[in-house]
Amino acid sequence: DPAIAEGRMPEIIPDHGKIIHMYLVKDDMSVLSHIHPSRNIENKHVFDVLMPPIPEGNYFVYMDITYETGMTETVLTPIEYKSKIESIENGNVPIRDPDDSWTHAKMQHKIIWLNRKDEYQPEEEINLEFQAFNFKKVPTKLEPYIQMGGHGALISPDNNVFIHFHPIGTI
Repeated sequence: DPAIAEGRMPEIIPDHGKIIHMYLVKDDMSVLSHIHPSRNIENKHVFDVLMPPIPEGNYFVYMDITYETGMTETVLTPIEYKSKIESIENGNVPIRDPDDSWTHAKMQHKIIWLNRKDEYQPEEEINLEFQAFNFKKVPTKLEPYIQMGGHGALISPDNNVFIHFHPIGTI
């Protein structure tokens, strides 16, 4: 956004340790990536990310950003991802953030929504209960991820709603 570069908008700051939380969701919902771009060394208004090993296709990119005022924003853009490796002009390849994660339909672990209903009413409080299983359908023990017991993303079928949330709440 030129307004940030021109000083007309507040600076972007980290939210639980990450400057940007970026989600890539394949248009058929078969692939989900939660990755974390970092500031470019030469231009602080540019962010670089090493893409995960995901298939080519059409994706929705959601980027959660937090401004120093405390305001948060989710930026959405559709992309056509082609996994062909392209050279970077300055020769610097982004380093993968150790907290980057991704999943796809053929993964060995699955998460099942235990208390899912077919329909919810407006204003209804929804408790989300999940269980993770391995490929043998044995419950999996989960570990904290980026200092939290979990991360979730709620996406509407038309992609007009995206909410990144956590079991202890969302800042």
